[in-house]
Amino acid sequence: MDKTNLIKHPFNGLRIQAESKLTFDEVLRRLREATGNAPLEELNTIATAELPEEEFERQITERYVGKSGFMIFMEIVHGKWITR
Repeated sequence: MDKTNLIKHPFNGLRIQAESKLTFDEVLRRLREATGNAPLEELNTIATAELPEEEFERQITERYVGKSGFMIFMEIVHGKWITR
């Protein structure tokens, strides 16, 4: 059996916590409003097409990137599969 080699990459980071009086549902609504939504099946279709890099980037940006410059390409509701 092959032995797995673990590589550690140290980094310096800053955790930012924003406190808000908004409800969690309102924060999620605003996040979703600002981000595009890219279903994985559609992304896979574009990714497997024989497109030049510029055309690939154009299609992804036009179809899926939201006004924030970000997109959601997968969302997992952890409470549905993690038992308590």
